[in-house]
Amino acid sequence: MKRMELPTFEGSYPLGWISRAEKYFEVQNVTPKEKLSLAFISMEGNASHWFRFWRQKTKNPSWEELTTTLSRSFGGSDRSTVFKRLATIRQIDMVKDYIQEFELLASQIPQVSEKQLLGYSFARLQTKIRNQIKPHDPKGLVQAMEIAHDVEDAMIQVITGGEMSYRNTNSSFRYKGGLGIVSRMEPFIKGKGIS
Repeated sequence: MKRMELPTFEGSYPLGWISRAEKYFEVQNVTPKEKLSLAFISMEGNASHWFRFWRQKTKNPSWEELTTTLSRSFGGSDRSTVFKRLATIRQIDMVKDYIQEFELLASQIPQVSEKQLLGYSFARLQTKIRNQIKPHDPKGLVQAMEIAHDVEDAMIQVITGGEMSYRNTNSSFRYKGGLGIVSRMEPFIKGKGIS
């Protein structure tokens, strides 16, 4: 197994540190009580002084309280709540970049339902991609994001003058060149013809 270490935190990019720390805690089966002690050990510089102050002033310190306060204190322009950031992020460049940012935020609020996550993710995709996903009526976030990737890939093929019929070998969607739509392909079933 790969050796894991709890990363140090010096005060920059708290969301990244929280995400890596939670991965470490899960793999190492760290108890809730141990999380705060390990977090304190990993703090360096100003973050270490901040943590001491926070722990002294907090009545019932917990990992959840720490992550919330840490994000507000060290988040810079990203000080708003995770829910607010999740509701306001938007796709600016590639779908994969949007998905990475979305997943980073969504991973911090595991109690959110699949339906809510689907709504959040849909709302901030570029309109041209969102409109192509709707007819497929995805039932889950993973399926919606796969379709978003396929739609974007197909659009790139059209823009760059690629093949008029583009197929992503990892999915069952095909762009119909010139028609401006992405359609779902039925899987090949022996005796039923070609998909």
